[in-house]
Amino acid sequence: MSTNNNDSLLRAIQNLLEQQRQNLANMHHGMLHQIYQQLEAFITINKLLEIRHPLPSMRGWAASPDFLVLILGEILARKPNLVVELGSGVSTLISAYAFEKLGQGKLISIDHDSEFLQKTRQQINLHGLHDVVQTVHAPLTKISLNGIDWQWYDLASVDITSPVELLVVDGPPGDLQARSRYPALPMFAEHLSDNAALFLDDVVRPDEQAIVREWAMQYPDFSHELVNCEKGAAIFRRTSVL
Repeated sequence: MSTNNNDSLLRAIQNLLEQQRQNLANMHHGMLHQIYQQLEAFITINKLLEIRHPLPSMRGWAASPDFLVLILGEILARKPNLVVELGSGVSTLISAYAFEKLGQGKLISIDHDSEFLQKTRQQINLHGLHDVVQTVHAPLTKISLNGIDWQWYDLASVDITSPVELLVVDGPPGDLQARSRYPALPMFAEHLSDNAALFLDDVVRPDEQAIVREWAMQYPDFSHELVNCEKGAAIFRRTSVL
């Protein structure tokens, strides 16, 4: 092999190693930023609320602290009378603590998984928040929207007697079906107040991104924004009634 070929190969290896070093540095910086962002959000939660018992993990499938801060800020600022969440867990506790702090409001927490919902109910009792939360087991059933069949919550046992001012969509599981959470807005649109907000979690996933695009096209009376959370979030707000 000639000297020129050796030099070219060496430069290529050096460039590759430099690119890998830069990629690792960027990844390390991103991880540190995320850790700081989640710690900052967790501290905010504890500053604003008087937590009486250890909270469940906010890792894995659970809502991340930065998404929970969005919910908490919305409730404290807008003082809604009724919030509905799809998918129970640590978000149930944070919302309930917010209502307790306000001294008003009610949360309806809906979950299809009876075993997981029972764990949420145990947490509610441990934190002493049962007065502001109604938990509902709503098994998944087949519904049809726009000619497409979906697995969705059986809402027959959900009693909504006043307008929903905030809908938090963190269920059902994303791997249940394609665009699993799409039915949330179509199924709840008639229950949402004139100035309602909808918070969608996990918008880093392609399915949730597709849902955002579909909702934006199909519901022009809602504006929306994307929020840079750990798992991505979208906030839809009803701006007018057509």
